[in-house]
Amino acid sequence: MIQPDHSDNSAIIVVGYVRRSSEMQKDNYSIDAQKRAIREAAKLRGLPEPTFFEDDERSARGEQIAKRPEFKRLLDYVQANPGKVIVFVHTLDRWSRNVMVTLQSFRILSLSRTAFISLSEHIDYSTPEGMLQLTILAAFAAYFSDMLAKHTSKGKSERVAQGLYNGDVPFGYRSTGPKAPPEFDPEEYPG
Repeated sequence: MIQPDHSDNSAIIVVGYVRRSSEMQKDNYSIDAQKRAIREAAKLRGLPEPTFFEDDERSARGEQIAKRPEFKRLLDYVQANPGKVIVFVHTLDRWSRNVMVTLQSFRILSLSRTAFISLSEHIDYSTPEGMLQLTILAAFAAYFSDMLAKHTSKGKSERVAQGLYNGDVPFGYRSTGPKAPPEFDPEEYPG
């Protein structure tokens, strides 16, 4: 990836991409924690305050960039501002969990002469070795996501085999515990 010339810090545009794929990840990948880490990293490097692109409750597993509107908007933004943007992410798996999307998006960053900094993986993405490491990390992120989906599916299938309920408790019912079916809620059921 060609590194932009940022000798004049006033011309630099710093953006942060943050993502949380589900409500359950609130504690592990808090949007606020990602933003704080990116702000601190930009400040430490003497860079301007970042502008954030935020996809909340969006998976990075699929092959369609359009399913993550802020991710797509960020890629359009760097293309409209070639050589001016530095992109920060907390970890590579917040950027993408799909090898094709990772490579496609890094091609866009490269053609736009956009620098990319992942706070967790310390790799120079502008070198052939860095691109190799990026591809390997992207493959592992995709593998982890696929295995997680497989195990989740297996768990749900087992609950079905045991005659247990899967999913959210519908309106008018209430939970009776993890190993029991939901029951009518006398206060909500008439609704």
